[in-house]
Amino acid sequence: MFQQTRTFLVALALALVAGCSGDESSSAAPATDAAAKAESAAPAAAAEQSAPAAAAKAAEAASAATPAEVTMSYAQGAAAASLAAAGQDQPLEVCWSQSSSADKASYKIKGSTQPAPGRRAEIDQLVVVATEAPISKWENGSIVPIYAATVANLGNFSLEVPAGPKKISVCAFAPPTFDDNQNFMVAGCAAELVVGKAGAATVVEDVDLVVASRGNPLATIGGSRFGDERWTGDRVKRTVSGTIKAEGAKGFVIATGPTAILAESAENTEPVGLSAAGADGAFSLSYFAAPREPLFVCAMGFDDAKAASSLTGMGCLEVPVPEATGKEPVREFKDISLSLAAETEEMDETDKAQIALIQSCFSAS
Repeated sequence: MFQQTRTFLVALALALVAGCSGDESSSAAPATDAAAKAESAAPAAAAEQSAPAAAAKAAEAASAATPAEVTMSYAQGAAAASLAAAGQDQPLEVCWSQSSSADKASYKIKGSTQPAPGRRAEIDQLVVVATEAPISKWENGSIVPIYAATVANLGNFSLEVPAGPKKISVCAFAPPTFDDNQNFMVAGCAAELVVGKAGAATVVEDVDLVVASRGNPLATIGGSRFGDERWTGDRVKRTVSGTIKAEGAKGFVIATGPTAILAESAENTEPVGLSAAGADGAFSLSYFAAPREPLFVCAMGFDDAKAASSLTGMGCLEVPVPEATGKEPVREFKDISLSLAAETEEMDETDKAQIALIQSCFSAS
């Protein structure tokens, strides 16, 4: 049961590296497993490198790699061992929160997007966001306010911010799948903040965004809040609501996906939609799925709704997806009732931090 628990709890942070490339059919090993194997195989001298030297070697290797190797470079070979030894391979985990600022500064921003020189990234579209600070300032486990988001082809972008702060950072990420559980390996922010005025409109047309392959995953939750069906191809937005029940549980984390995430056979399956609920178990979440994609609702109960320390229950339910009426796929699934089987397990500090981040991210949803 411990492995099942870890599969769900750590799916946010340790998702498959291949999931970052946009190939949902890939079955590569989880990033941390690959990094660990690479570390054990690397020469002892690699582990003694300083952080700057490790980062420089990783960047040099990425520059010479093919597009696929760029995305995977941090999880392969001596470069991975160097990053691990320098403490740089751990995911940066944050919640993206839809926000508006009391400053009510509005912006119309145009600019260009391009990959870093010599860093070939296999991308053609990016999600562009306005936030408070560049990625280099983000802290693990933090709530990152997002004031506006759009999708742009590599080359040029246009972004409107209706109510932001007096200074914003413009950042871009790939691929733009808008899952609640998203790992980005390509990202970048404008070198300078865009400066506006409270209660005034600002027009800026020369923002340069340079994106590059990262040495560690940027794991975000809450991405479906910013998705739009104009940008997501044949994926449609589903809304799922109902109640989770478990004896003794005071808080829940709920996940949706095309398979039973908590089953042993689903060891490498990642949640697509996420939410949290209090002691009453009532939940509602939205996420993007293919029109006829299977729907599994999985949940775990915990001893606290904000600072969980132990697991109290877990379980999954397959929800039938009826045939579409006419040309319109079914988008809303109501009154789902899931009773969890009793489970008791203390969590380690990593698990506690991940569950706390999910709970805080979705508590205001």
